[in-house]
Amino acid sequence: MANLEQYSERAQYYDIEFHDASDRKILESIIDTVDGRVLEIPSGSGRNIWLAGKDTIDVVFADLNQSMVEQVTKKLKKGSRGAAIQADMTDLALGVFDLILIPREGLQLLSKHQLLVTLKSIRASLKDEGSAYIDIAKLRAPFSSPNHPTYITQQDAWYEDFDRRKDNVRMVRQHKSHMNSGILAVEYKFQVEDRGILRQFETSIELTEYSIEELSDAFKRAGLRIMVLYGNYKMKPYQPTDDRMIFLVQKDI
Repeated sequence: MANLEQYSERAQYYDIEFHDASDRKILESIIDTVDGRVLEIPSGSGRNIWLAGKDTIDVVFADLNQSMVEQVTKKLKKGSRGAAIQADMTDLALGVFDLILIPREGLQLLSKHQLLVTLKSIRASLKDEGSAYIDIAKLRAPFSSPNHPTYITQQDAWYEDFDRRKDNVRMVRQHKSHMNSGILAVEYKFQVEDRGILRQFETSIELTEYSIEELSDAFKRAGLRIMVLYGNYKMKPYQPTDDRMIFLVQKDI
């Protein structure tokens, strides 16, 4: 789970912190097969704002945190085929979609007792031939890819993730992660120098660990079936040693 109040403070600088595009090609390959409505949740501050420039889809960017929604709204161009809205993936009520995207550990921000109700909510929000893309990260060593997030691979001590500058803002982020009972607790410390003013704040998240057996069972119970399972963003078929489980699921009708 993520602390929403902490994320509100973090949102205005989220573009500096999280702009990784390693999953863009796989997302583009899936989007190129869709003609209709697309939902991305959680959308964060609009890392995938490029979706709004696709003329074959109408996209809804949704996030539980209103401050993130406001950041996306600022980026949407007038006349674009995109909208930003506050929403909870455990109880979606946004109509039905041809594609639902839950990228980059988004589902793992929820606790295990929320998994089934969330998957049922996703199913109810899909058109009969629609699909959901769900990206699950491996949280426990050994890791096979050097590009796996450092807040996952570097655990049990404080590490500096980056020291970045953008425009007149400098951000330094540190993290400390600890795995316990299937939960990866991640603490962050930030130093932000914004136009000469120094700000320091802390946030935290918890990521839930899942096995393929747990997810396969949950999909079945929610009335979803696995169509494709990839092990990385190059769309390689999944193997147990892979650092990711990337699912494409559909309604089991």
